[in-house]
Amino acid sequence: MAIVESNCNKHWGRKIKSIRLLRGITEMEFGNTLGISVQDVSKLEQLERIEIGRVKDIARALGVTEQGLIDFSDDRVQYNTMNFYENCGVSNSTIANCFHQTVNTNQYDKLAESLELILESLKIYK
Repeated sequence: MAIVESNCNKHWGRKIKSIRLLRGITEMEFGNTLGISVQDVSKLEQLERIEIGRVKDIARALGVTEQGLIDFSDDRVQYNTMNFYENCGVSNSTIANCFHQTVNTNQYDKLAESLELILESLKIYK
């Protein structure tokens, strides 16, 4: 089988792990979806290159498109996150207002916590 080389300077295993962590998928869940063990997931996430035939299955297991997996870059994620949240008007009070107007509060609890962590991390980098 042909080997896929990343078009970024980052190797495939790190891309896969980064996407898995961003999506909140555990090694066990990822392994179960792919039909491999947790140890095999760990080995996969250490590979610099992967076989082209595995891209489709890995992308599906991660819940992303094949092209999204191929083009993934931590730098792009950081850039988009910084540009999306900077001066967007998101604050603890606007999150709280949305929170109280909803029925499914558990989902919004997690969202509010995530946004607060992002806002705090942005303060650290300024």
